[in-house]
Amino acid sequence: MEKNVLKEAVQVCLTINDENFDREYNGLLKAMQNLGLQKGLIITLNQSDTFEKNGMTIKMIPASEFLMDGI
Repeated sequence: MEKNVLKEAVQVCLTINDENFDREYNGLLKAMQNLGLQKGLIITLNQSDTFEKNGMTIKMIPASEFLMDGI
């Protein structure tokens, strides 16, 4: 949230792999659609990537990067 306005949805998963990618990605995408958000974030132990669909962007970042940005 930023100034009491929801800005981004966050999903946390230790590791994204072929077995759980659809569940984690589609779950976050659905939450973003339901909340009217354009940005989403998947926090993992050490993976990074970016996905775009229908004007929405999901970034996958390592937990260390997420924690460093918050400092």
